[in-house]
Amino acid sequence: MELFFSEITKQLITGIISFSSIFISSITGVNPEFNSPQIIIEGNSIFISTQLINYSTEELDYIFSSGIPVKIIFSLEIYPYKTYLKPIVKKQFIREIKFDNLQHKFEVNLLDEHKKNEFNSITPAKYMLTHLSDLQIDIPMIPQNNKPFTLILSATPQYIVLSELGEKIDLLLYWNLTRPKLSIELSRELFIE
Repeated sequence: MELFFSEITKQLITGIISFSSIFISSITGVNPEFNSPQIIIEGNSIFISTQLINYSTEELDYIFSSGIPVKIIFSLEIYPYKTYLKPIVKKQFIREIKFDNLQHKFEVNLLDEHKKNEFNSITPAKYMLTHLSDLQIDIPMIPQNNKPFTLILSATPQYIVLSELGEKIDLLLYWNLTRPKLSIELSRELFIE
């Protein structure tokens, strides 16, 4: 019986999502951003901690609660001074949220760290999804000239597929088609040799 209600809930939420996505102009998006970061530099390693804020809407909460896995890809890139064609280093961190309809718990998976967390409500699950603590990126060499380089952190939600409709939904619509970015200039003097 519980499985029956779980399936009905999933189909109802899927219907709401697909209905709102048909009318793209009816989607009220938000403008997500990163809060002030904390940067720690040790040798050639850079550690960044921050939080993605203002990223959720009521519709996204429905999606998070639907049982459909939702992934957000956080990318860290380092570029030479004022050159954004090709990063020196790029690293991705993938977070996934999914509601387990049978256990009535939210799962947040830190896929790059192979960690799984379970929560009884959506609020702490959403916090864990977007709280970035000590993301590490290593640079192959410390810049020898006095020119800084640029560290860019960005976030991108992945498409979801509504299996009942065979339809892809671009979750970036809920972010006003904007990928939040945080750009930080780092100079050679910050590194300990």
